Amino acid sequence: MTKPGEISSPCINICQIDSETTYCTGCFRTIAEIKRWRDADEAERRAICASASERGEKAGTGRGLEAV
Repeated sequence: MTKPGEISSPCINICQIDSETTYCTGCFRTIAEIKRWRDADEAERRAICASASERGEKAGTGRGLEAV
């Protein structure tokens, strides 16, 4: 559960890793980023969200993630 002021997980419950890109097709995080999320501090979570958002935009989904 997310605490007040904490950055929420970008997971949208479409959890499939694309074999070509190795990114999740739902949230565009790498496996390493997904594993790291739980222990990441706020700065690292923001960086993960920014990277995932960029990947989502490049994928042409029109679904960039907002880095809170």
